[in-house]
Amino acid sequence: IAGTLFGAALLSTIAQVALVGAVVIEDDDEFAYSFEKSFAQKGWPWAKYTAAVGEVILLPVVVLLSFMPTPEVLAALSNDGIISKKFGEMKGDVYLYACTASGSLLVAIALFVPFAYIWNTINLGVLIGFNLCNLSLLSTRCGNGGELTNPRAANCLNSFVVCAFAAAYVLWKGAFEIPTLNGDTTYLTRYWWWLAIGLIFFAGMVASLCLVAKEIALEAKVPAPPLRTRTKHDSRRSSIDPSALSGKSRNSRGGALTAASSYFICEEDEDLFKAPGVPWLTGAAIFVNFFLMAQYEWMDQGILAAWYVLAYVCYFASRGNKSLQQKIPSMASVATMGIWDET
Repeated sequence: IAGTLFGAALLSTIAQVALVGAVVIEDDDEFAYSFEKSFAQKGWPWAKYTAAVGEVILLPVVVLLSFMPTPEVLAALSNDGIISKKFGEMKGDVYLYACTASGSLLVAIALFVPFAYIWNTINLGVLIGFNLCNLSLLSTRCGNGGELTNPRAANCLNSFVVCAFAAAYVLWKGAFEIPTLNGDTTYLTRYWWWLAIGLIFFAGMVASLCLVAKEIALEAKVPAPPLRTRTKHDSRRSSIDPSALSGKSRNSRGGALTAASSYFICEEDEDLFKAPGVPWLTGAAIFVNFFLMAQYEWMDQGILAAWYVLAYVCYFASRGNKSLQQKIPSMASVATMGIWDET
């Protein structure tokens, strides 16, 4: 996996460097940064159309790879009771309802929503997904995998996220955006307080990350139960206890690391869930992702925020209906108790 990722990153970097060196930026050009434009400027029409056809072929493959795991995610949400149980129903080996619903919704969005409105929103969503993944790692290493057992570490993580977000947006939107895009070299001397505020938030982010590192070090001292060796009678399904994923079966502040170590059957690696450079590389990645997010227009970020609001409204509406159904007894149960009398 590491070799594949390195090779893909290397090829992408070489392609981007080649594009930057080959393209000629024109003042009246609104779409200068493309291989098609570069090849057209070089007088290579065959290369221009080859690149265009390759993009047309590649993009559906990327979209298909995005479609494929969506029914599985919806089924997992259904099993957790977050959305309707209908999404978890299988027909044969396929989550038919989840496939139909997600596919229809995504095709409708592709047909009726202009791509210019969702392109940057998709990029922002990917960056948020990266940050959520990194924060999950930090939370697990602090002992809060599955349930809150270390409130102090959770508070440190919350402070880190708030400071990293504020530092990235204040530094770019307030201090660096105008000098970078407009070439105004005197901007920072006139509006130096934006830089000062951003640096204050950055210092708070570093301090919070140091506290997170301290919590991770304390959590690492909690001994984890040894892993047992898989036998030929163990099946893949029976090797995982769902309670280990939720963290409800822990007896100590061992977090998801302790719980997973108790229930996941592993043959060799006792440090299965430990990654190097935590929390420093992870924290740096979170800040860089926030800094990249800050470089998008407010309209793109507003569209993404609207999607999140819609998702939260649907979620809380679903949870509210389920709570109401649990509190209100059914007609059959009421009639059995003699309270409901149809006669």
